[in-house]
Amino acid sequence: MQAFYPLPHNMTTAQFRPQQGWSLNSRAVPLPEDEEVLFRTLAWGLHGDRSQEGGFRTSIVSEVVAVGDAITVWGSGDVVVLDGNPSLLNLSPYFRLPESLEPLSHYRLTPPLSLEDACLLVPVTKAVRVLEALDIQQGERVVVLGLGLVEQITILLARHLYGAVVFAADPNPTLRRRGEYNGASRLIRLPEESISETVLQETRGEGADALVLGSLPSAFGTDAFAGLGQSGRAVFTGLMPGMVSFDASGFRELNHTLLPHKDPETRHFQRARKLLLSEDVERTNLGGVAMGLEELETLPSEPASWEHRIHLQINPPTSRQAQTQ
Repeated sequence: MQAFYPLPHNMTTAQFRPQQGWSLNSRAVPLPEDEEVLFRTLAWGLHGDRSQEGGFRTSIVSEVVAVGDAITVWGSGDVVVLDGNPSLLNLSPYFRLPESLEPLSHYRLTPPLSLEDACLLVPVTKAVRVLEALDIQQGERVVVLGLGLVEQITILLARHLYGAVVFAADPNPTLRRRGEYNGASRLIRLPEESISETVLQETRGEGADALVLGSLPSAFGTDAFAGLGQSGRAVFTGLMPGMVSFDASGFRELNHTLLPHKDPETRHFQRARKLLLSEDVERTNLGGVAMGLEELETLPSEPASWEHRIHLQINPPTSRQAQTQ
């Protein structure tokens, strides 16, 4: 093993359990095997995602601190953003991965991206992928259903970059207000208002050009599909509860395209990084809150009741508060 920095013997970890909340534990710092890389977490980004256990996903900004004897592609100073495994629900300041970093998607960082922006890189990347998949054109009408962090950024970019007219639909009034801050032209209250009726009425029967399907019950998705116009396009941003029984076959007669869900590629990360550096992503509208790992125990047990509702940046006790190197 080759260590690039002094390693502590123990670390404080945080684990989340539904209905129970967060608990802190002391554990030994793991050491990498011959074909493993040891990372130190610089910050975690937690963002709301109804499709995941516990209601959120995790982005991990981390740096290489030690490598096994067989490692050749990772070295001192390498910093990556990982799209964390949400099923783990475990925040560890030090963790080991194989050289390929599988099964996690990752992107190597270069300066001068700050920790705040690095925590947002994965959701911004996913929003970039969504807009590219939909091939949004200037002034098109877009329906965004389910307003988690990825969908909020999708609204912001669709409005800012393409001048899109955005209909934002969600049962949560806080998330709808966030959608309005991010540029949504029309908010749709669910379940009180029908997505299709609202869209068709306000587009004089023409319907929407594109649909972004977030993680909400499939009945809302069926209603949203009914509001698409001729040759409308749709894409899922995550797993929709009940999606297995979701039937869009009736809408294919209208030449709709239901695009497959795909993981982002390097070019999507690169564009997202440029957007963050150019300040095209207005962070103040995303409801982000920064806190230390030890403060997690003060949060309610259900992520849906967190005041910010969308995004948390968690800093480990030993995290460097400067920019990533």
